[in-house]
Amino acid sequence: FIVRITRPLVTPVRRIVPSIGEWDTASLVLIFFLELLATLVLVNIACAGTAGFSEIISLTVPRAMHLVLNLYFFMILIYVIFSWVSPGTYSPVIALLTRIIQPVMQPFQRWIPPVAGFDLSPLFAILAIQVAMMLLPIDSVLSGLLCGSAGRML
Repeated sequence: FIVRITRPLVTPVRRIVPSIGEWDTASLVLIFFLELLATLVLVNIACAGTAGFSEIISLTVPRAMHLVLNLYFFMILIYVIFSWVSPGTYSPVIALLTRIIQPVMQPFQRWIPPVAGFDLSPLFAILAIQVAMMLLPIDSVLSGLLCGSAGRML
């Protein structure tokens, strides 16, 4: 389903941008350019100052990182809820979520052993994602662009 929806956007980019190892760089480039477009529109609407190319890029990169981290946060949360609701059963949604979040979860699963049969690695992965999202410098760039309260939607 997801592949069918994103194929028209990602396929042309894959012809230009090759994959690097297991990383689908075409999808990452597409996320960056879509976020760049959204940032340009929102900065022109919400900010009083005019933004140069460097300010737009310095806002786009953390916004794209924030988007990816937020997606991982919610995917891990959904994975945990599904594991509580129906443990041990097969679901294609869970199989897809497992494949997507496995690169993030694997280091935590290696370092943190299960405690009394409970896998605490999602808790630490979510905590690390939240700390990373707090460290992104979005607010400092916004204040330099004279973005008021409407700039918080960025």
